[in-house]
Amino acid sequence: MKQKLFYSCLLIFFLFNFLPLSARAVTEYETASPDFDEDLIVADHHFTDTKAMTLEQIQAFLESRGKLGNYIDPATHLPAAFIIHNAAKDYGISPKILLVLLQKEQSLVEDPAPVQKQYDWATGYSCYNGTCDDEYKGFSRQVKGAARRFMIGYWPDLVETGCTFTNWCVGQSRLSQDNVWITPKNKATAALYTYNPYRGNSVMNGMKIGANYNFWKIWNRWFPETGYPDGTLLKAEADPKVYLIRNGQKRWISSYATLVTRYNPDYIISVSAEELAGYTEGDPIKFPLYALLKTPNGAIYLIADDTKRMIVSWEVFRTIGFNPEEVEDISFKDLAGIPSGKALTLNDAYPTGALLKNQDSLELYYVESGFKYPVVDKAITDNRYPNLSLTTITATELEQYETGETIKFKDGLLIRSESDPTVYVVSNGQRRAIDSEIIFNSFGYKWSNVLVVSETALNIHPLGDPLTIPLN
Repeated sequence: MKQKLFYSCLLIFFLFNFLPLSARAVTEYETASPDFDEDLIVADHHFTDTKAMTLEQIQAFLESRGKLGNYIDPATHLPAAFIIHNAAKDYGISPKILLVLLQKEQSLVEDPAPVQKQYDWATGYSCYNGTCDDEYKGFSRQVKGAARRFMIGYWPDLVETGCTFTNWCVGQSRLSQDNVWITPKNKATAALYTYNPYRGNSVMNGMKIGANYNFWKIWNRWFPETGYPDGTLLKAEADPKVYLIRNGQKRWISSYATLVTRYNPDYIISVSAEELAGYTEGDPIKFPLYALLKTPNGAIYLIADDTKRMIVSWEVFRTIGFNPEEVEDISFKDLAGIPSGKALTLNDAYPTGALLKNQDSLELYYVESGFKYPVVDKAITDNRYPNLSLTTITATELEQYETGETIKFKDGLLIRSESDPTVYVVSNGQRRAIDSEIIFNSFGYKWSNVLVVSETALNIHPLGDPLTIPLN
């Protein structure tokens, strides 16, 4: 009897999940944007970019669009921006993805007068066919639950096998719940269809379905993909201002000293003024690398990469060996927009970095503030730290430092391996293939800037989405 019941249930499951949906639902389709690709909703590197927005940027974004910027979750007594920022950081997902999800599910970001139900079920987490699990009711639980589901529930399986537990797989075709064959081209798209298995832009049994089409529309309205990858240096023709492209924004590099201490001017690409104007304005990059800055209250900061690091005392300042004459007085406003990094204390050796080599194994490391970061190829140090000399020390001396992540090439660098002519651009630590000469030339790249590197150096950069023709 039990065996007969099992096979009956199995037959019902097969009929519901594998017969054409036209047999169980009437679906009509509205005209979608010709740019919409249901197989590629958003790029993987955007999906996992936890640093895409700072807490301050999330707050400003919410305040500029609706009521969510003033919302305090009654269960946690925390503001919405803080909840979104922490969930993104804790689970390894982009805060932009969470913002789009909030808008797609409940119109919560832009609704001028949201009701409590929209906050209670903000991301649609744990809601199925109109029924929601009260255990996950509330704004904080909804945001954290969705972030956890994507990055703990789906992402590890996608990395390991290319599939989620519901068999949405990269490169494999499957019918969506609104009767469209979908072949996810990347992990992010497979994850989004696992969370909501509807293509969208359809009317199903009289009910309009938005789903992943809406996600794509909101994403491209808020965070348009201009085509140039992160790390690109752009300038308008006949204009000396140089900008860094980061997270869909252009960030003005305010002086030549700031430019040359951080980037290689040979990589600047000239574009039309109209094309450059298509980017939203981000915070300017005001200070050279390792600038020393003093605020009106006497606090001194060291500028390191994209962070400001407070020097906790004059004793630390003198011990490290900084020169007081190099300190520049600035206002508090000048430091606004620069994220705070780890404070500098007496325990910080090499606060501005050093290149060290193990005298026995000859392994290379970049060492900074108590951490040693492996370097697999000297070409990487030439790219990232061209002004640092190499010092040989013992293995015992190296053991005092904790080991960090392997150092990669800078974003914006063009590379190819010694054995393969495929050219890649480094963006967000990934390598994105440039599959044709037409695409290469459309970006204004120069063949003389392509660096030939070892297979080892190439392969430490995960393969990202290929580059496509930039949009005008």
